[in-house]
Amino acid sequence: MKVLNLAIAFLATGVIASRIKYYMRFTEGGIDGNGSSKDKAGGKIDDKHDDDVVNKMGEWSDNKYKAVKSGIVRNLITISLVKDVRTINEAVDAIADAQHILHSHINEADD
Repeated sequence: MKVLNLAIAFLATGVIASRIKYYMRFTEGGIDGNGSSKDKAGGKIDDKHDDDVVNKMGEWSDNKYKAVKSGIVRNLITISLVKDVRTINEAVDAIADAQHILHSHINEADD
């Protein structure tokens, strides 16, 4: 019964969350020395922000990052670099930067 009540409460609020994934490519290092990628699950955002994230991530980041909604996985947005970075450390820094940019604009929109 608790599960049913929780499901009804969830549906009544109409809050659906989209998952964020950060995916950054780097050109040097990796197993074969030709680069690789670093990715990180970025948590969830209210789906009311989906269109803004997809349409404005480039603007928010001075075109450093882009956001794309998955055509396969429902409620998944992937944020990636427009131009690959050189090292894994730069990719890790890019993830932190993209997270900061996204959350500063999402939190601003909720205020």
